[in-house]
Amino acid sequence: MGFSSIIGRIQGDKSYTPIKVARRVFNDSENLTFKIIRQNGLLFIFATMKRDTRQELIEATATCIKTKGYYGTGITEIIETVGVPKGSLYHHFKKGKDELVEAALDFLAQKQSEKFVSVMKGKPNAAEALKAVVDTFKSQDNAQIIEGCPLATLTLEVSGSNEKMRKACSAQYDYWQKGIEDYLVYKNIPEAAQKAESFFVQLEGALLLSRAHQNPKYLEQLKSQIENLINT
Repeated sequence: MGFSSIIGRIQGDKSYTPIKVARRVFNDSENLTFKIIRQNGLLFIFATMKRDTRQELIEATATCIKTKGYYGTGITEIIETVGVPKGSLYHHFKKGKDELVEAALDFLAQKQSEKFVSVMKGKPNAAEALKAVVDTFKSQDNAQIIEGCPLATLTLEVSGSNEKMRKACSAQYDYWQKGIEDYLVYKNIPEAAQKAESFFVQLEGALLLSRAHQNPKYLEQLKSQIENLINT
């Protein structure tokens, strides 16, 4: 995306700093690059959004692995989606696909964790908060559609064939579980670690069945059991 502005006439003032003016006018110097052109006594400043190629590669990979898994995600598809040469990918991820997928896993886990925090905030009690967490795995457009766990497809695929990726998936599940545990501790729920683990065991089972049958009733069954899980 590009846009421009004309910054008055230059009156020969040597203290006039075009790039400082550009940054003040566009008010976003960290995310813009500038091109300065002088013509007929006018100063033309063209500002263009910087491109974060590394993040684009991560997000494209995250989208692919959610739907296609590890082996269905190809380097060629990713670089074509982002519109960069293969060398650009290896510039940012020198170890190749596994390093890129690990970064995509971090991105997916962080985004899902942010959803957890957002929906749990302000809930009257821990049970209602965990019910809200369950609902984050449903489509926002249609609650009958189960989006599922963004790590599940990859975990099932690589657990017996790629130890490095298995460990990466395991670490992300631990990250989520620890977040729930910390929340339960904050809410003074006894045996918080055990209850957080039990919640995720049941959640993953409910997600798998709900995806298989495209029926949210398994998630609803889990929600009906959360009060008992928290209070026992």
